Amino acid sequence: MRGSLRFALGVLCVAALPAVAQAGGPPRSEGPAPGDPELDAQMGDGLRSYTEPFDRLQSDLPSPRATVCADGATTFGIDVSHWQGAIDWPAVAADGVEYAFVRVSDGLGTNDSYFATNLAQSRANGIHTGVYQFFRPSQDPVAQADLLVDGIGTLEPGDLPPVIDVEATGGLSPAQVTAAVQAWIDRVESRLGVTPIIYSGKYFWQDNVQSTAFASYPLWAAHYTTAGCPNIADQWADWTFWQYTDSGSVAGVTGNVDSNEFNGDLTALVELTVGGAGECGDGTCNLGENTSNCIEDCPPCAVIPPSGLTIDEQDACFFAGGDPQYWRDESVGYADHHWWTYATASANPANYGVWDLHFEQAGDYELSVYVEAGAGTSTQSSYQISHGSSSSEVTVDQSGVSGWVSLGEYPFAAGGGQQVRIDDNSGEDWSLQLKIVVDALRVEPAGGSSSGTAGTTATTDSGDTSDTSDDSGSTVTSGPTDTGDTGTGSGSSESSGDESGGVSTGETGESGLPVGEGGDDKGCGCSSGDDSPRWGLALLALLGLGRTRRRRLD
Repeated sequence: MRGSLRFALGVLCVAALPAVAQAGGPPRSEGPAPGDPELDAQMGDGLRSYTEPFDRLQSDLPSPRATVCADGATTFGIDVSHWQGAIDWPAVAADGVEYAFVRVSDGLGTNDSYFATNLAQSRANGIHTGVYQFFRPSQDPVAQADLLVDGIGTLEPGDLPPVIDVEATGGLSPAQVTAAVQAWIDRVESRLGVTPIIYSGKYFWQDNVQSTAFASYPLWAAHYTTAGCPNIADQWADWTFWQYTDSGSVAGVTGNVDSNEFNGDLTALVELTVGGAGECGDGTCNLGENTSNCIEDCPPCAVIPPSGLTIDEQDACFFAGGDPQYWRDESVGYADHHWWTYATASANPANYGVWDLHFEQAGDYELSVYVEAGAGTSTQSSYQISHGSSSSEVTVDQSGVSGWVSLGEYPFAAGGGQQVRIDDNSGEDWSLQLKIVVDALRVEPAGGSSSGTAGTTATTDSGDTSDTSDDSGSTVTSGPTDTGDTGTGSGSSESSGDESGGVSTGETGESGLPVGEGGDDKGCGCSSGDDSPRWGLALLALLGLGRTRRRRLD
């Protein structure tokens, strides 16, 4: 049943482990206890609330079996749900995350609102992606399995097997829980043809499931410690994944995130994925390939020539993330269309947008964004600009903008991994109903023409972007303009901007953008400066990301 699954008897490390030390950061939201009718639990919630007499997920009580150490090298990854909010997946990939598991639902009660976005973007950025479901044994196990399979659609090369998250009983006996788990696994295997992974904690499984029937299935063990090795359920001899903390930290995720190790190196991880290892030049962009390491399989969404280019918000080089229900569109703006969302004062963004930038030649370029007169009402919309190896932040008062607004001039490197991003959490309270508008981004050689004023700039961390599919957009060049001050990522700058009206200086803060992406009949759809409308949405605009891999351990 394992196929190419990698299993070896773990090295037994007979030693008592020290008390767990959780990583810093804000506490993550607690989900309901097992059996709670409010079903919106994230991975590990059932284990944290399982105390007998104290939280044994984080303890190392004497056990008939010793802790089981990794066979050798391990590989870092994360698991996420809507509790992490909007995630900057290019930044996640650039921070050494090789794999990610995304939640599809909590049983039949709650479909994860970020599932489709997380699945698509994790895959698009070259991360090996799996899907997990918080399993409710008291609900129909076959219906839960069908919900997961239907959510995945077709397993793609490079995907990891799906996961059943077993940490709730629903008031059932161990025999009943075992039967429900078996029914779920049988259904998933019959529909997808792969062997699922089982996630659980040592003491939860031993007390509430007890079965040895699943010992041949890969185990994802939850044991929160950063020292030594995990203590796993006695029904298994080895582990495949180990969730060692729920307080990890990676770039692109605001706040805490579950952190995991795979018991093997990257080659072994690829062997576990659907389709095994890929090959550059086979015409398919997957399995860690990206524009930087295999441009023939992973061409960029568009290459910006020295003369410049305009990227509309409906083009393939724009990606809008987060919960789609918060996006609105209007038939005004550049090319008679723009997206908008309300600004929030939340700690994490609910929605965000990214313009992906891939340059033919290195050089200094001016960036401008289009805001229809009277459309935006946020006074502190913040654009984060990743250019070369640096990052900058420009804040714009959209309420005082009309037309093109300069964000300043920046030095860009040849190639990809560069972007402009805007988030919806500008610091303005949602009750004010202030609109953040997202429309076209214009890139032109420095020293071109524009008028208007950009907001203040400040150094900020920004994620790298990934590059995507094919392109055929035309270039746009503007006439002579006043030159704005360059934004270097520190201090403040003002640059020229609007071609049709005054622009006010923005305040510092973070802000947001609208959703919607896609292309037109030009492939990439990158605009040529004409005013013809471009319609259609694409779930995916980013394919791969050149990144340096590193192993993390919090």
